Amino acid sequence: ELHQVDNTPPIRIKVNRESIFEDGFRLLGRLGPKLKERLYVTFINAAGREETGIDAGGLFKEFWTSLSLVAFDQQYGLFETTHDHLLHPNPNSREVYGTDH
Repeated sequence: ELHQVDNTPPIRIKVNRESIFEDGFRLLGRLGPKLKERLYVTFINAAGREETGIDAGGLFKEFWTSLSLVAFDQQYGLFETTHDHLLHPNPNSREVYGTDH
């Protein structure tokens, strides 16, 4: 059947807005193959409280977009720009983040 009902409960993650990069990579890195499953995101605000909202896809999209913006920012050192203005992994990023990034 093409459209099977997925009864697998979604994976819920809580991400602090002040540390999206760190929380995101730590939490997503733990998922392994489960990363392909549905993820629901709850944001934690600067006061340490959960933000109200139901993740119908919008909160996950916001999380993924924010994480991507930070991860690809050259200030973080994970990526470099070529002379053609293309991004590629920074071979020296290990010096900044160690071997577990």
